[in-house]
Amino acid sequence: MSMDIEQLRHQLVGTTIDPETFLSTDYFNSFNEVIMLLGMLSDVPEVMEDIDAWVFRSYEEHFEASGLPFAGVAIEAYRQAPAEARIPFDDTIDQLTEMVEMARQELAAAAVEARETETPEGSMPGISAADDLAQIGAVYSMQLQQLVEAGSAVIHGAENSSVQDAVDAFF
Repeated sequence: MSMDIEQLRHQLVGTTIDPETFLSTDYFNSFNEVIMLLGMLSDVPEVMEDIDAWVFRSYEEHFEASGLPFAGVAIEAYRQAPAEARIPFDDTIDQLTEMVEMARQELAAAAVEARETETPEGSMPGISAADDLAQIGAVYSMQLQQLVEAGSAVIHGAENSSVQDAVDAFF
């Protein structure tokens, strides 16, 4: 059952949920995890396994699993978020998810290529596979971070056209 908008706004006080858009920046923590892992590839190539294991969670799934005291309110607020905020927010989430998948596919292809170019002694000629993976990870990490910033701008009520322009610049 949906609650009254003013009653809902009252429950948002002291949370990470914007009282106008009814969206929370806390949702980006899941994406921040994969962004961090991509950025760590240069120092810790073993995080490839963690990047591969990363699982997308919808807004509601994220809050259901979060353990946050305001999780139920976050879910209800999301369901009542005005379309002018919710649509660009959901579009940004779709683009983040797509970009994570693109990163994983590119990293997987680079890893296969690296295995195919290994010398019998196990060393790599020229630029190492680790360098290729690190560069791919760094590029996607930065692009994903910029999309998170665009999504945060939507949450805080930025003009949708400027946010969409920033997002479109990546594609």
